Amino acid sequence: MSGLKFKMQDIKYLAKLKNSPKLQELEWRMCKEDPYYFLTTWAKTIDVHDKTGNPIKPFPKKEYIKTITDKWLKERILFIPKTRQMMISWICVALYLWDTQFHKARFTAFQSKKEQDADALVKRGKHI
Repeated sequence: MSGLKFKMQDIKYLAKLKNSPKLQELEWRMCKEDPYYFLTTWAKTIDVHDKTGNPIKPFPKKEYIKTITDKWLKERILFIPKTRQMMISWICVALYLWDTQFHKARFTAFQSKKEQDADALVKRGKHI
């Protein structure tokens, strides 16, 4: 899985998941009902600063990510102070990917100062 490191229990669970439609349905429902679960269980980021050869990582289970996710679900407009170390762009892209993937008739667009930057956000969504 291209750079991902798994624990043996993860590999066993994925093998079980592959062969169980019931378990797949359960995972799908859990992801659909809880974007934080989707982010921290299935979505993967790219850490461009990781020089160890394992740049693909799951979202960390951090309280601020849970708080942002909860606020994003409740608020129509949300302003978030942004720093690189907090992965705000990754979180927002992942949340809109979740919304588009699990709900009908969604239209999602990313805007940035430059077209190239907006395209980079779309590429993050494709990676996730």
